[in-house]
Amino acid sequence: AAHSAGLFEECGKAVLFRHARERYGPLLNSVVDEAELVQREQAEFGVSNDKLGAALCESWGLAGPAVASVRHHVTVQATRVLPPEVARPGICALSALAHALMTAPDTLEDVAKAMAPQTQLDETLVLRGARKVQEKLAAAAERD
Repeated sequence: AAHSAGLFEECGKAVLFRHARERYGPLLNSVVDEAELVQREQAEFGVSNDKLGAALCESWGLAGPAVASVRHHVTVQATRVLPPEVARPGICALSALAHALMTAPDTLEDVAKAMAPQTQLDETLVLRGARKVQEKLAAAAERD
C-alpha cells in the first residue's frame, strides 16, 4: 500500500496538467506550497490534485490505505497530523517522512517525532529508519 501510495501521490497533478496544460502549468509554477496549490486548484478546477488522485486510485482498485494516503497527503505533510478516520495511519506517516526527506531534510526529526506517537510506533526506531534512508539517498547522490 505504501509503495502504491508513493507511486500515485502526485497523479492528480499529472491529470490536471494533461487536460488543462495552458491553465494548470502557470498555476503550478506560481504557488509557494502544496496548501496554496490545492486551494487554487479547487477554485480553478473544482477539485484539488489530492482528491482527484485519490478518486483515480480508488477507481483503479488500489488498496484503501493507499487511497487514503493519496487523499490526505497534502494535509498530513502540512500539519503533521494524521486523520483519525484513516485505517492504517502508518502509510500516511511514511508519506510525510518521505516528503520531509525529499523537500526539507532538516525537518526529518520533527516529522518523525510528530508521526511516531500517532502511529503507535517507537519514535527512536522511526527516526533511525528514516535516517538510514537519508544516508542511502546521500550515498546515491554522491555516486551520481
